[in-house]
Amino acid sequence: MNQEYNLDFAAYNDVAPAEATGDFALIPKGDYPARVDNITSMITQGGTPYIHIEYTIVSGEYAKRKVFSDLWMSQNAVPYTKANLACLLQACGLDPRIFGTNNCRNHTQLANLVRDKVFSLGVMIKKGGKKEDGSLYDDKNDVNYRDVRPLARTQASTIPQQTVKQAVQPPVQPSYGYAPQNPQPPMPQRPVAPMQQPQAMAMPNNAAGVYMQQQITHQNKQQGAPYQQPPMPQMQTFEQAAATATEDDIPF
Repeated sequence: MNQEYNLDFAAYNDVAPAEATGDFALIPKGDYPARVDNITSMITQGGTPYIHIEYTIVSGEYAKRKVFSDLWMSQNAVPYTKANLACLLQACGLDPRIFGTNNCRNHTQLANLVRDKVFSLGVMIKKGGKKEDGSLYDDKNDVNYRDVRPLARTQASTIPQQTVKQAVQPPVQPSYGYAPQNPQPPMPQRPVAPMQQPQAMAMPNNAAGVYMQQQITHQNKQQGAPYQQPPMPQMQTFEQAAATATEDDIPF
């Protein structure tokens, strides 16, 4: 006899069958507005864990009818189970990459995420066959997870509002945000002192000063100092010479 089992989704990587309900006639193949009413995690006598999901059709001729789905978590079935659950999460407006994270680590968290979400459930009929003990089992309804999609707006408008507690939202597109770049404050600029123009050496106005300047220039050349051209003497204008002339300056 199977026992309830707390399955840790994080231990797996990646869809499987469903079961029929009671003695009701099979639900015809098609798409029906439905919701998830219950999710449990079970384990077989052989030790294989699986997820048992109970779907309920919410409107139309087959309202309140149930479809069951068992998603096996064996090594070979895990990739298909994860692919099927990705279809269910997207139909409920959720990012399928949430499976196995801290927000969807077990069947209880998965049930809380998809509870009251209405979506389009793809129902199919799975043919019966022979069991291992030789007995036969009948045809049954199953879930075609490829046809589990968000509910169309036109179809959603036909569902009684008291039946739907929360309308399905479009799939969440993951966005990758980046922290804003804080610009570095500009480096303080040191005030630059204005360049001082070199002051020209005052031109001596007497013979002694001219001679002294010539001696300094000659000494600098002897010591290897760069030669500096002495400033050209400024010629006096005729008016300046006439204003300061004496009798000794008159040539006749």
